[in-house]
Amino acid sequence: MPKLDPSLIEHKDLRSYVKALARYGEADPVPLLGPAPAHLELAERAVRPGSDQGFGAMVLCPADSEARPIAEALADALDGSLAVLEGPGSVASALGRPARSPYVLLIGLSHELTERHLHELNEGTWRAAASGTALLHPGVVTAPNLAGLAWQLAKGLSFPRRRRPDVEHARIWASVEGSPARHGQGEWFTRGETGRDAMLPRLTGRRTGVLSFLSHSRDDVLHLLDTVICAGGKRRPDVASVPGARLPVCAKTGRCFRADVSTERIIHASSLRADVVLVNACSSGRISDGLFADEYLLSHAVLGGETAAFVASPHPLNGHQVSGNLFHLALEHGASVGEAASTVNDHVRLEGIDIPGLSVFGLPWLTPGAPADSVAPNLVATAEDAAGSTAVAGRMISESTAHGTHTVIAHTSPRSGGITALAGPMAGPPTAGATSADELRRIGTGLTAFGRLRVMGITYPGQDRRLDQLERQAGELTRALRRTDSAAELEHSANLGRALAESLRAGERELADTLHDLGLHGFDNATGRWMGMLELRPVRPARRDCPYCDRRLELLTAGHPLFPVERQVLQCGRCRFVEDFDPAGPVSAIRIEAAETWYRADDTSATVVITPSATLTKPLAVTIGLCTPAAERHGVDFDAPVDRTLRPGEPLSVELSVRPRANAQLHQQFIQAFAIANGSLTQGFRPVWIET
Repeated sequence: MPKLDPSLIEHKDLRSYVKALARYGEADPVPLLGPAPAHLELAERAVRPGSDQGFGAMVLCPADSEARPIAEALADALDGSLAVLEGPGSVASALGRPARSPYVLLIGLSHELTERHLHELNEGTWRAAASGTALLHPGVVTAPNLAGLAWQLAKGLSFPRRRRPDVEHARIWASVEGSPARHGQGEWFTRGETGRDAMLPRLTGRRTGVLSFLSHSRDDVLHLLDTVICAGGKRRPDVASVPGARLPVCAKTGRCFRADVSTERIIHASSLRADVVLVNACSSGRISDGLFADEYLLSHAVLGGETAAFVASPHPLNGHQVSGNLFHLALEHGASVGEAASTVNDHVRLEGIDIPGLSVFGLPWLTPGAPADSVAPNLVATAEDAAGSTAVAGRMISESTAHGTHTVIAHTSPRSGGITALAGPMAGPPTAGATSADELRRIGTGLTAFGRLRVMGITYPGQDRRLDQLERQAGELTRALRRTDSAAELEHSANLGRALAESLRAGERELADTLHDLGLHGFDNATGRWMGMLELRPVRPARRDCPYCDRRLELLTAGHPLFPVERQVLQCGRCRFVEDFDPAGPVSAIRIEAAETWYRADDTSATVVITPSATLTKPLAVTIGLCTPAAERHGVDFDAPVDRTLRPGEPLSVELSVRPRANAQLHQQFIQAFAIANGSLTQGFRPVWIET
């Protein structure tokens, strides 16, 4: 065990720990419950700002939580208030109470909290700020056990005494190619610079103040150029603490699922040496009941080390550079971690570029700050801080560089202060044109839906030629209909209509072949493409449960800034995206019936079940396909897409064969199914595990 710092004091039992915590003062030794998992570089007295910012904070805790005594003691120590939660739905009413502090803290063991708690906390504080009730910045203190919970609190309460880091700021942005404009403090590393040999000494051999990652990730792993940062590392436990929980492949094989990463080259997440870590990447903020057992979740691994605040989201994210830049710039200029996270969440919400789901795992009032003489003097404010809400106050807008002026612009919100807002999205012209006959209206609806796919970024080779053909045929048909006044001309119009419908079906089949090919040979898919084009709106509860794990689903809606284009996604706290659909399309639901575990060299099948929309009144041709990402490389074979007929009021089931080869990669994958009908694309997803 690391040598205990004299600023910390170890308690052997919960009772004495709670007693010491309730009486804690900032000059006292910080209590621990059990030994310290890592060494903290602490001074005898405060060397950082913000040592008293947490006083008066509101503490939330589930009513039946094992951590309730700790929550009560912390509220006493902070001279704050305690609100007991009967469930996630009671978060909103708790936040409606008068606030003495701009900070609110949710405490509970990880198995006692769900993604609904995180969602209600983020949405509730946003609503409170938007309504003028209170300007609150939330944080979450959680761990799998009480000793871990006490460790999180100890790191936070002792943070003002933590010595300055070796490097104030570092950006590890492995998803970024090339060299973006670099500004602000610290170091920048993009994809080609994030190899293990370069990263290991920077991540584990020295301490960084604020460390951010922009990379591909999931519940348990963060990808760099030639290695991974993961929670499992070299460990190989036989069982998980939660009975029946899933384990990643490395727990069973002792090897990383990435063939190019040997076990000894893995970077363990708990070895990161950073005061504050931001992971601007998918699903890295899962705290319980994710795709894997708690022992393999990235959040718990990072927080098991010396990191005092871990900022991440449980949602799939686009991961924009502006989010990381705003976070760093806010902290450079004196904002707390909670204020910085609120700034990012409010910006992506108002701009519609990502899900506003960042959570601060740690005390939200921690203020990394920086020595005053290290703050770039040429950051300028471009707007008044009308709300007077944070220390950010518009000082994160622009910084001169050797190549000119780099500008980071964020939406103004009550919680982010005087930040110049970007112009709002333009309203596009309505889509025109419909014909008098129901069948022709349906063709028109299909043409519109098919054309919108390109607007959303869903493209394929030959699409422009196909769309030009459809536009010409539609124009010819429209003109023919306007002058039809004889049986011969009516038959001519009918022929033109049939030809147009056949061309649309040909385009749908071309799209199906492209989607299937993308799935076989890479990780690109239609959902990822439109998420990079459309504006994402806040997640809200759905009225359906996940068909694969019975959790309550959430609904994500996205729209185009210029055109009347909308997509909706149903997402699950465990299974991630479940359905991706056009709300005006002919398919109202899609489900994949399959075994959750596939085995090497053992042929199986998956059945795609689609439900027609209530608006469907006549049979409709549909193309259905199924695959997993990079299936060819990962050694799994699938049937080609098939054509079927969708009938009103009748669910359609299509069974497709799945053939894992003897050398199939052992890994957790997501099946992705699609159905294309009348120009509209519907997709379904579910997790599967490939094992021996």
